Amino acid sequence: MNRLRTPEEVAEDLGAISPSTIRTLIRSGKIEYTRLARGKFGLTDAQVEDMLKFLRVVPVWPRVDHDARADSLFPATERSRAIHRSRASRRT
Repeated sequence: MNRLRTPEEVAEDLGAISPSTIRTLIRSGKIEYTRLARGKFGLTDAQVEDMLKFLRVVPVWPRVDHDARADSLFPATERSRAIHRSRASRRT
């Protein structure tokens, strides 16, 4: 039988999420839960797994190789390159 865990127990086990965040997700209806007595919430192992799937973040920006300057999202302008060259020549 699946043991019901409180948001505090789940947060302690996961370590990267707070109990208040779990309760907020429950109250907003974003994750499944089991209602306990006195308005408390319980989560089974399957419900915790579903919550983790919901919380998984997909990166929006593609990874950029910083050595590939031509393919950079924010390439250096000619003006910024000239400023860096002039600062480098002053140091030597």
